Amino acid sequence: MAKKNKLVMLLLLISVFVSSCAYQLSSRAKSLPGDFKFVHVPYFKNKSIEPNIEVYFTNSMIQELEKSQFVKSVGFNESEAILLGEISALEIFATSLDKRGVPSDREIARQYQINMTSNYTLVRKSDQKKIWSTSITSSKTYIAPGVTISILNTVNPLYNLSARRQNIEAMAQQQTSEVFERLSENF
Repeated sequence: MAKKNKLVMLLLLISVFVSSCAYQLSSRAKSLPGDFKFVHVPYFKNKSIEPNIEVYFTNSMIQELEKSQFVKSVGFNESEAILLGEISALEIFATSLDKRGVPSDREIARQYQINMTSNYTLVRKSDQKKIWSTSITSSKTYIAPGVTISILNTVNPLYNLSARRQNIEAMAQQQTSEVFERLSENF
């Protein structure tokens, strides 16, 4: 009986030790490279042909900073570092075409794909030294506006513009979230 109690105690101690070590390993405090606490995010540069999408990226990155518990988005004068962003490429093209119900020399797009690349750089404000940078590329598809009447061969272009903008905004949120995770994990 004494041996059984000792074995139970030993197993209990081992399990407590192992679980506390795992907790210690996984609870590493996140921080930015350089341990910056106050970061300024100016409007992203937009080198794509899609106007005004830099607003989606800038706002999404500021939201990521504000959600964290260890860094704050501030104005330029209060900042220790600057997080620069650039939308360097954006392609939108039809991936599914249909010739049914339209003249023989025409096609209707049934699905579009968006490919987007953006670049991020963290710069120390005091000496403008680049501390960290990354690039991210992502793709997203969306359904084109549908033609429901077989003799109708046009669709509402505002729907397609709206769908494209909603998908670009969702991509901006996804990319900035992933970039912030990379940035705070220092890789």
